[in-house]
Amino acid sequence: MRSYVSTIALLCLVGFVRPNSLAKLKRDTGDELPTISIVGGTEAAAGEFPFLTVLRLSGYLCGGTLIGPRHVLTAAHCLYGFSATAVAGFTVYANTLSVNGGGTGSVTSGDNDVALLVLKTNITTIPFISLPTDPAATTNATAVIAGWGTTSSGGSISQVLLKATVTVLANSVCSSQYGNFVGADQLCAADPGKDTCQGDSGGPIIVDGVQIGITSYGNGCALPDYAGVYTRVSTYVDWIATTRANNP
Repeated sequence: MRSYVSTIALLCLVGFVRPNSLAKLKRDTGDELPTISIVGGTEAAAGEFPFLTVLRLSGYLCGGTLIGPRHVLTAAHCLYGFSATAVAGFTVYANTLSVNGGGTGSVTSGDNDVALLVLKTNITTIPFISLPTDPAATTNATAVIAGWGTTSSGGSISQVLLKATVTVLANSVCSSQYGNFVGADQLCAADPGKDTCQGDSGGPIIVDGVQIGITSYGNGCALPDYAGVYTRVSTYVDWIATTRANNP
């Protein structure tokens, strides 16, 4: 089953990233679907990630997750440069295996890269992703990433949902790779030959069925010396809960 509804509002962004850092962020801004997405991935099974959403406007593509009947969690940089009117034109696709056709943010990093969207119509037939209930340590945990795209850089578009497993790394490792890494608000993860990439922004990284992060940025895709960086969801659960309550 495939469900889709149009978004109607962008809810209280915690913050945007610095504009000149957007080149490293994993959103796709071209006129076509991205040429790469989950690197080193395999095809997902039907119903494996029903909560995973695609935010689409013409050829623009980003990911997100359904966290309630009217709310989609995504990355703030996915919406950078779009007016409220333009955001209202996004279409959200949920529970699909294929895609056809096409606070205050830090001034020095991708910190606070989180946003919420409210939908026109309730979605009640699809399970939602769970969010963390406490800031439990996830270092060295095996995590799942998922998104749409090809299985290798420069390959043709597969248009099917892909998944891969990666390992959550210690903050010290992340900081050694990225000088602007903020461990309280971000986490990073990697495994040889596996990573999120362009078009996966806003999508989830999941441990034991709980979304611990939002795909944010990275240096290239699956490079051996650079992990993917994700917004740490546990830092923002109170903001998410308050914002949802104020925008039911």
